[in-house]
Amino acid sequence: MAVLSFYRMGLNIMMKTIKKSIEIVILTHNRKLYAEKMIESIKENTEYPHKIIIVDNASNEETKEYLRCLMRKNIVSQVFYNQQNLFHQGWQTGIDATEGEMIVLSDPDILVPRLEPCWLTQMVKLMEENPNIGKLGARLDLSNHPSKTWRDKPLSGPSCLNPLPGLPLLSDGKIYRQHVDTTLHIMRKSIYPGGKMQGGLKGGNAGLPRRYLPGTVEAVARDIVVYHLGWEDLKDYPDYFYDKFNNPDVFRSRIEYWNILKSRGLMRYAIKRIYEYLKYRLKVISEKLGSIK
Repeated sequence: MAVLSFYRMGLNIMMKTIKKSIEIVILTHNRKLYAEKMIESIKENTEYPHKIIIVDNASNEETKEYLRCLMRKNIVSQVFYNQQNLFHQGWQTGIDATEGEMIVLSDPDILVPRLEPCWLTQMVKLMEENPNIGKLGARLDLSNHPSKTWRDKPLSGPSCLNPLPGLPLLSDGKIYRQHVDTTLHIMRKSIYPGGKMQGGLKGGNAGLPRRYLPGTVEAVARDIVVYHLGWEDLKDYPDYFYDKFNNPDVFRSRIEYWNILKSRGLMRYAIKRIYEYLKYRLKVISEKLGSIK
């Protein structure tokens, strides 16, 4: 009996020390180079047990072949292919495939930082210590943001860019109350009734649907700062920028976006984006005319 009790005690201790893998669900749509860099950063900088699930929103063949390669090399556990671009709602396919209550969602253009303990270990710990938080996001590094105004004075930009947004939830200042956008964040699936995202994305909501269960708190982790490659898609992937501009209902309305820029005196930035957009459209038109000839 004593031996059996000792065995059970050891088994309980071992089970407590074994960490359950956290599933990281990444939503892709083209931009293969960004996805490659993100997967590499996760491999290099994530010590906490994890599984990567990718949901593809009708990407081009180059991106799909890269995802198939990841599966062949067992770098990711699952890849799902949506037949059309479902935008942010495409995450639901990946969420439905997860087993854990706590999961990570992310765009495919994020580089996770090298931290000790690692970024995922810290996020899981903060969530476990604060059960009132339904969604905890990482802060965004502003060093590559195309607006010098926002880089130099982040408080002049949208609240999601503020380095320390909202009011601190903890006395040590490690967590700040703030809406979490589509960039990397950890969440509890139970914040969505039935585990399903609630509501659409039209209007001024540039992030995920925010119809959560009552009492849910969104927050940002002060010390977890990620690099956002997506701010460079204006020069790297103008076709992706074009898609965003022409789908205001699922991103941000043109009028609201313009008012944000105008209200903060960012006319130079606005003109630059319009110029790049027009240049891209002229390129597409010239290519079509050339193919007709």
